[in-house]
Amino acid sequence: MGNVDLNDIRLFVVVVQAGSFSKAADLVHIPKSRLSRRISRLEADLGTALMDRSKRGVLLNEVGEQFYRRAQEMMQAAQTAVNSVQGKLDAPGGLLRLSVSTEVGRGFLMLHLAEYMRRYPDVLLEIEINNKKVNMIQDGIDIALRLGLPEGDNVVARKLTDIELGLFAAESYLARAGRPKSPHELHGHTLLNKYD
Repeated sequence: MGNVDLNDIRLFVVVVQAGSFSKAADLVHIPKSRLSRRISRLEADLGTALMDRSKRGVLLNEVGEQFYRRAQEMMQAAQTAVNSVQGKLDAPGGLLRLSVSTEVGRGFLMLHLAEYMRRYPDVLLEIEINNKKVNMIQDGIDIALRLGLPEGDNVVARKLTDIELGLFAAESYLARAGRPKSPHELHGHTLLNKYD
């Protein structure tokens, strides 16, 4: 295709469909003189004239007619490609690999998992729940859910929610086991994890 600019092909299609440079310039919001230069450049890049310009509008020659049909097919194919991506975004599907820390898995993900799977039945989830560090690219992870700030500059992070943590004990337990004075004393106590 050489040095042909695909945007010039798109402008050519607009000019033909509009029937004149003036109408096409209004449609694409660029000055008529610049639009004319772009079509002239396209013709120069192709090595042939595609149309005759007149006060009554544009008239395609034989080469221009053939080029227009192919260019129109190309524009339709491009629109189909765009629509297919937008369709995938509207209704996601395929394999989604998650790496989730234990705390987030138990306290956050499990609360929303059933609803997600109901809403997006075409998504196949592969979930790894542990607290190990992951290299998302090397490990093939699509999304990692963690507490705290992200490590490294090669990830895009977004805060999902605030999670409040607390330590609670029944008075009867404290009377029996003693009241810890610092977090270091917790290793001798019986702990239950509860996530809301």
